[in-house]
Amino acid sequence: MSKSYIISSTRVDYINQTIDSLCSQFEIIDKNADFLNVEPADKKQSIGIDQTRKLKEWFKVKPYNSPNKFAVIKNADLLTDQAQNSILKLLEEPNANCYLALTLANPSNLLPTVLSRCEIIQDSIVLKSLENSDFMKLSRTLQFKYIDDLLSEKNTLEQNRQIQTFIFNLLSTLQKQLEEDHSDTKLKQNIALIEQTSIMISGNTSKRLALENMVINMKY
Repeated sequence: MSKSYIISSTRVDYINQTIDSLCSQFEIIDKNADFLNVEPADKKQSIGIDQTRKLKEWFKVKPYNSPNKFAVIKNADLLTDQAQNSILKLLEEPNANCYLALTLANPSNLLPTVLSRCEIIQDSIVLKSLENSDFMKLSRTLQFKYIDDLLSEKNTLEQNRQIQTFIFNLLSTLQKQLEEDHSDTKLKQNIALIEQTSIMISGNTSKRLALENMVINMKY
């Protein structure tokens, strides 16, 4: 079980349900003493280093009534870069019996060093409802998660249909963008990459290998 999480969703209910589920997993009995919500201080529009310092001090104290302690930084995209850097060690090597989660709509708003240290819990309903034009706006981590969701379909025929629809819609979106700007070299490269991916998938190449190669080689 991971100790550091990112809960990604635009749905408040999903975020709250996930927090409740994690509290149950971590056996948080006393939410007054062993659970902490970290939010912007009064009248402030960001979460600064002073609050992350208090969070680290809170984690140093042993659990009061529960086996573990659990803190949640809500609206984590409000963390300043300095505040994010200050919790890197905490994310990577949390104190014993301590768990931390960050909630926000788009994980790509966090520093890559924060993303790499957390397990992402992505709202699959929101992820699957994304228009393909938004796929290019996702962080690399969430693009891989999108691919994982496509490949998680057990029915081979349905999986192939979903992959073909994804590639067709993504290709159509980029081609429409190219019609508006014929000089965009990156768009042309991405279109050629997607077309090559489609050919690879139609052959004997592993679908995962082809799709992940596409994500890795996308131009931004």
